[in-house]
Amino acid sequence: MPLKSTFYCFFTLVLLFLSSYLHPVIKTREIYHPKQPFRLKISLEHLPATKREELQSITDAIVQFVQPQMIILFGSYSRGTWVEDRYYEDGILYEYKSDYDILVVTEHHQDMPPRLGKQVRQRIKKAEHLQTIPHIIFHDINYLNRELEEGQYFFRDILYEGTMLYTTGKFELATPKELSNKERANKARQYFNEWLKRSNDYYRQYNHAINDMNYAIAIFELHQATERYYMTILLVFADYKPKIHDLDKLNKDVCYADARFKTVFPNQTDEEKRLFILLVKSYIDSRYKLNYSVAVEDLLWLAERVNKLRELTQIICLEKINELDK
Repeated sequence: MPLKSTFYCFFTLVLLFLSSYLHPVIKTREIYHPKQPFRLKISLEHLPATKREELQSITDAIVQFVQPQMIILFGSYSRGTWVEDRYYEDGILYEYKSDYDILVVTEHHQDMPPRLGKQVRQRIKKAEHLQTIPHIIFHDINYLNRELEEGQYFFRDILYEGTMLYTTGKFELATPKELSNKERANKARQYFNEWLKRSNDYYRQYNHAINDMNYAIAIFELHQATERYYMTILLVFADYKPKIHDLDKLNKDVCYADARFKTVFPNQTDEEKRLFILLVKSYIDSRYKLNYSVAVEDLLWLAERVNKLRELTQIICLEKINELDK
């Protein structure tokens, strides 16, 4: 066969392969339009004027910085159940202040650069001198609508309890699929079984590392165990796993899910705060900081707290699953 004909046949086969491969890829980038649109409430009249002004400042900054399609307030400030509280329990002073929980909806996944959420939060906090911290999550419209139509109950709750702060009007949100309590319980049980195993694996790896006196690896494994126990709890309670490694933020989220988790890391004394920060920072420091070291006494104290977290995760998550299963 002449060289020209051989090249032509080869080129034709390549084109056929690429067309069959790229077509579904391109198709996934098309905007998905929901069959049953959902309308969120828009009023913030239940909030004090100072809170409404803060939220408007946050909204304006996000629009300028991100160019979103929608901005949705959810959580306690949308429901009207926010807390700014200080109280004593078993002789320990607890302070709890609700965040502004905000979902930013973009057109494409590519519209969400890495660490964008952190950059937005820092810029807003610095510019506006906010009294309440904004906690911002980002998802593209296709992902959000598909999750809603599959019955993902974290986003379902956002829609039923949320308030639309801003929209371009270009897209609509899908009406969430309703799951029965039995379906939610089965889903939560699957999460619990899978993620508790992952968490316990990391806790076992911590024990191996500390027995080998490899303390930098030990504290990293302890961080990973803690993170995964937190993820287990959030998946069981909310059907949602945030894409963060910040133990401080995850700790606040699980304490909001069930107040008993506050006893794991009380953070009341300077020493308790120091040790918790040590664990929080170990995700980066233990791997990248030159000559990193950690005292074995600090590790043992942290391991005791993580073991308490392990015990409470099992007890409280099973209670939640049984509650849903009734």
